[in-house]
Amino acid sequence: MKNNAPNTQEENDIDDEIIEVFIEEAGEVKETLDEHFPQWKVDFNDQDALSIVRRAFHTLKGSGRMVQANDIGELAWSVENML
Repeated sequence: MKNNAPNTQEENDIDDEIIEVFIEEAGEVKETLDEHFPQWKVDFNDQDALSIVRRAFHTLKGSGRMVQANDIGELAWSVENML
C-alpha cells in the first residue's frame, strides 16, 4: 500500500523564515498582479505592464521553488515563459 503522507523530513529542511518570506512575496506578487494585469489586459501593447506581470511570475517561480512549492513554481514558470 502506498503511503501518501508528506515527507516530514523534507518539510523540516525548509527554514520557517524562508517560508515566511515566500508567503510575504506571494502577497506582494498578488498585489502587483492586481494592479498591473488589468492595465495589460486593456492594452496588450503596454510593454511596461507586461514586463511587470512577467517579473511577478518570475519572482513567484523562484520563491516557490525555494520552499519546494513545486506546483506553484512550475505554474509560475509556465506563465512567465508564455508571456
